[in-house]
Amino acid sequence: MRVLIAEDDRTSALLLERALLRAGHTPVVVQDGQEALSRLAEGGFDAVITDWMMPRMDGIELVRRAREEVSNPPVFLVVTALASAEARLHAMRAGADDYLAKPFSARDVVERLENCMARHQQPEPSCPVVTAKADLSVKPTRVGVCITASTGGPEAMREVIHGLGTLEHASVFLVVHGPAWMLETFTARLQKESPMTVRLAEEGMQTRAGEVYLAPGDRHMLVVPGSLQLHLTMEPPENYMRPAADPLFRSVAAAFGQYSVAAVLTGMGRDGSLGAATIAAVGGKVVAQDPRTAVAPSMPQTVINIGAASSVVPLDVLGATLRSHVQAMVTELQR
Repeated sequence: MRVLIAEDDRTSALLLERALLRAGHTPVVVQDGQEALSRLAEGGFDAVITDWMMPRMDGIELVRRAREEVSNPPVFLVVTALASAEARLHAMRAGADDYLAKPFSARDVVERLENCMARHQQPEPSCPVVTAKADLSVKPTRVGVCITASTGGPEAMREVIHGLGTLEHASVFLVVHGPAWMLETFTARLQKESPMTVRLAEEGMQTRAGEVYLAPGDRHMLVVPGSLQLHLTMEPPENYMRPAADPLFRSVAAAFGQYSVAAVLTGMGRDGSLGAATIAAVGGKVVAQDPRTAVAPSMPQTVINIGAASSVVPLDVLGATLRSHVQAMVTELQR
């Protein structure tokens, strides 16, 4: 793996360089974001490790500019002394794939980077034939909506939740890839965008119509058929992630059947694609964000490529599209 290190502190740059060399990777060191952006334009890098505070162009601007200007941008890991939750969320919103606060260990850096690369290089599933059946003895009392996002996801998710407005006859379940600290902070941020109550999920929580539930860090979130309670598990990561979207989507398909709606937003990797295929198999609706409007297009693009998407829409109308599907299903439920 060829890794570009953007770091103006010589000691930190040397530590990162040595750690990558010991792990068998090829590091290249530059001292500011502007030089890093120029090198990225030349191509040939698999990943970037960048500090935040640098001369000429800081690391956050580097990530943002690279996402906009570089074709097939590499993985971005922000490594910085800024450790507040606000700073970390700002980096993730800019398009960083992961974030590590100083002081760090060499093992932490290599593990984080290799995990990001595994997601980035995860092969696309061959067009699967998914057969699934929801064993519903009676109609559910509401619609189940499940949405996922990864790289660039916090900002995209905020826009979608804002566009949903109030869904009086639906429960909304969210998986945003990220660590516990980010998700705890993000719950409060989402609440500012929605008239519905937004909750960080807890084991055994009873779900209700008109509420939003966000999967917590390091736990898969499932909806239990029948009771519609939440179940949090420590089952192994799926698609290199925990929480992951696929377990949630499968559970929503089982719990709500044809009254399920799924959306896959911006993100690196393949999470959500097979779960979306399960939603489609039980007769639900699947909406993929138009990859051209995504910070990282591979998650929604995979859903499209395997034929699971009912519709593909730009981010700015995605919330309204979900709302329309919910309203149609509510009409059917009330017949």
